[in-house]
Amino acid sequence: FFFKQKTAYEIRPRDWSSDVCSSDLGFGSSAAAPIVVGGRGVGAVNFYAKNPDAFDGELVALIEESMRTLALACEAGRTARALDDEHALRTDIEHRYESIFRESPLPMQLHAIADRRLTAINKAHQQLFGYPLDELRGNSAWLEKAFPDPGLRDAMRAEWEAAIQRAVAKGEVVDSPEIALRCRDGSERIVVGHMSAQGNDLICSWTDLTGIRRSESALRDSERRFRAMVEQMVAGFFVSQDEHFVYVNPCMAEMLGYSRDELIGLNPRKFVARQWVKAIAEARARLEKGEHNVSCRTRVRQRGGEDRKSTRLNSSH
Repeated sequence: FFFKQKTAYEIRPRDWSSDVCSSDLGFGSSAAAPIVVGGRGVGAVNFYAKNPDAFDGELVALIEESMRTLALACEAGRTARALDDEHALRTDIEHRYESIFRESPLPMQLHAIADRRLTAINKAHQQLFGYPLDELRGNSAWLEKAFPDPGLRDAMRAEWEAAIQRAVAKGEVVDSPEIALRCRDGSERIVVGHMSAQGNDLICSWTDLTGIRRSESALRDSERRFRAMVEQMVAGFFVSQDEHFVYVNPCMAEMLGYSRDELIGLNPRKFVARQWVKAIAEARARLEKGEHNVSCRTRVRQRGGEDRKSTRLNSSH
């Protein structure tokens, strides 16, 4: 706290207050009181008086008390601004989270931990399963829709509760096994669930494996049909990998005079007459250069070293 009193015999250097306190302006004394907020000076208030002895101990104490009150008001304003900034940041984060949840390509749903009630689903969830939120509200509606069979539903309810306990107690993401969920149109989707606990909510997301599993099933069906076809062929057929038999059909085994089990793992070149090895090598080179189908004529060697009559070899990569 700084103040200046004018006296007839006092000599002070000229400063910012000299003119203000001069007799020309009619002031006999002045004082500057700092405003301290959080231990840091943020400003000052200047006081002026005509009386040279105006700033006695009582007035100084009053000014100091006023400054403390003003500092408290400044601190309250700063705290209010900080709270407003924090609220704005929290609101922005919530809006971003809601946007990410709503627009995520991964089907997601939220449940209240307290009563297991489903509270929200995103667009991808409704697109995949077909249920609007209004049909899923409540603590059991989702399980009733997704698992209409009572026995399966009871089993899934027990697994659901166990997963919730793990997610809440350990704070980890809990993955489900592959399960089939009933959609609103009566179809089923093969999915894997992922559950985690965040605050008072459970976040559940789903990975749809339906397309992959259907493709795998179609591939297996195609392989079965192809195998059934080549098993019945009256022409020899084999598959080699790294110059070893990995599949031989019955006709090929009969042609070479070996059982199919004996042939698996052997090098096909063992059964080619020596003078035809070069032709086989050239055919293989053409396949490696990018040709999809190559045909050449050769002779095969049967068990005991007997050469079989000339045979056409058709190969594909």
